[in-house]
Amino acid sequence: MAFEVLQPHSPEPMIWNAFPCFDLINSRFREHTGKPLVFDRLAMPGWQSAFLRHWGWRAPVPAQPADLRRLVELRDRVRRFLKRAAAGRRPTPGDLRYFDELLAGAPFVYSVGTDGRLEVAPAREGWAWAVAGIVSSAVQVAGSGEVRRIKECANPNCSWLFYDETLNLSRRWCQLNYCGNLMKVREHRARRRSSAS
Repeated sequence: MAFEVLQPHSPEPMIWNAFPCFDLINSRFREHTGKPLVFDRLAMPGWQSAFLRHWGWRAPVPAQPADLRRLVELRDRVRRFLKRAAAGRRPTPGDLRYFDELLAGAPFVYSVGTDGRLEVAPAREGWAWAVAGIVSSAVQVAGSGEVRRIKECANPNCSWLFYDETLNLSRRWCQLNYCGNLMKVREHRARRRSSAS
């Protein structure tokens, strides 16, 4: 099935995730009701500003074409990397080299904060620093020993990945009020049709 790619009405998602890698991944998402539509927020300056602000980073908005291309590639690579981790598979050597190169492009300095704690700050801010933060979060999630918390929404028409923070790993939906309610209604109707026949 061919999907039409559109920009959504709102540049900001209704919820932010526990880690920036999931927010980058979910900047591109399928229409959750099954229509052949894909929405992509990544090129929207409003999404870029909100994403940077939410994670405490600073970079030029709109992102330059080279930065945008880097973010698009990173989004695809991080999605595959986290899905491999969730399936219990090791990262590929190519992914490790790719992530190392991105991390090397964001030099940092240590400093002592006013509270006496060690702080890490970018040698220069910009998209390279945000990219390094996204990579760091993906590696942290994949290496946490909690890869069962990396989940894809149980709605087969949805493409969101998320980190399940529930104690008993019971979260199934990206958002209960969207995919959760939609799927519960569909399951209820399927049960009624089944019992009627």
